[in-house]
Parts: sequence; structure tokens; C-alpha cells
Amino acid sequence: QPSQVKAAAARKESVRDQMDAAIVMKAHLAVEQAPWYIIRPASYFMGLWDLTTSAALILTALVTPYEVSFLEPNGTDGLFIMNRCIDTIFILDMCIQFFLMYQIADDSAGGTGKARFEIDLKKIARHYLRTWFTIDVLSIIPSIFDILPLIEGTGFDEGDTDGLKVMRIVRTARLVKLVRLVRGSRLLLR
Repeated sequence: QPSQVKAAAARKESVRDQMDAAIVMKAHLAVEQAPWYIIRPASYFMGLWDLTTSAALILTALVTPYEVSFLEPNGTDGLFIMNRCIDTIFILDMCIQFFLMYQIADDSAGGTGKARFEIDLKKIARHYLRTWFTIDVLSIIPSIFDILPLIEGTGFDEGDTDGLKVMRIVRTARLVKLVRLVRGSRLLLR
């Protein structure tokens, strides 16, 4: 009797292993059949991109508090240029998110609850707009306050002392850039 129970358990386990292998193969095929413009999270490109955004996040975390607390805005120095480069990285990251497949649970009829990847562009965009998009936009908005003093007639140019007073108050909004650090958790999830 015990040997029959063990044999039945082994057959049951074998069937379960075969079903799991079939599910993994199906998910792999779906990822392989994704359109060329859909980006795979485990691709070489995304690995490099995650390193780039991680470096930008670290620079933001280290530099922004010091910059806001101790430095006067200067629109042409190296720090200004570095900040615009970091802004560009985060804006490009927002664009990439609209094409990056994401993992979802397979709850379809007969689904086993195993994870699969979403490759439909509309669903990817909708998912991004519902999740990280607002945080990403909020982290970019303070950059406007860095650029406004460079534009004449905005009330923030150097000759306008009232505009400069407002600018000093508004520059604390640059700390909102630290919202970008929340992106770090998204990187860890990949």
C-alpha cells in the first residue's frame, strides 16, 4: 500500500511538473512573439537602462538636498547642465515605460495563477498611466522652475526682484524631485 501511494504521488507530481513546463513554454513563446517595439524587462538594453536610471537616482538623492539648501540658482553652470541631463534620462524613461512589457498573473479560464507578460501596447500604456505615470510627471515638473529664470519676460529673470523673491520660495518645490527616488522600488521589482 505505501508503495502505491508513493507511486500515485510521483505520477501526480510528474503531471504537475509537465503542466508547469507547458505554462512556462507558453509564456516564453508569447514573449518571443511580442512585436519588435515591445521591450522585454530582462533584455540587455533594459539592464543598461536600469543602471543609467539608478545612477541618475543616486545623483538626485545626493545633490538635490544640497543644491536646494546651499546653492543659488545659476542657469549656465555644470550643475544646471547635469540636472538637465538627468531630467532627459527621466523623460526618456517615461517614454520607455509605454513600451515595456510587464508581468501579470494568468487568471484566465483554466489559468493556474502563474505569471505571464503583457505584450498588448494599449494595455501596457493603460497600466503605466494607472500606476507610475503620475509620480513620474510630478518628479519632472520642478525642472520648469530651473528653466524659467533663463527665459526673459517670465517674471523670474534677474532684473525682477519680486520675481526673484517668488523664485526663492518656489525653488523649495525642487525638493519634489526626490519623488524620483520612489522609482528605485520599481527598478527592484524588475
